[in-house]
Amino acid sequence: MPLNSRAFYATHSTYSDPGALAHLYTDLPRDPTQLARVTRDLLIHRLEAGFYDHTHPTHPAAHTP
Repeated sequence: MPLNSRAFYATHSTYSDPGALAHLYTDLPRDPTQLARVTRDLLIHRLEAGFYDHTHPTHPAAHTP
């Protein structure tokens, strides 16, 4: 990877800089594989919602009484 690309991906942007909330990230794993697992466990893809007995809010069944 070119050096300028490394620098780009190693710095925060206006949108990704946690600012005053940075301390909340201190306990996250530094290993990319472990970090990916943590983030994967936080998200449910709309097509996988049925596997977890979850109705995604954009699914038509979420809007039926």
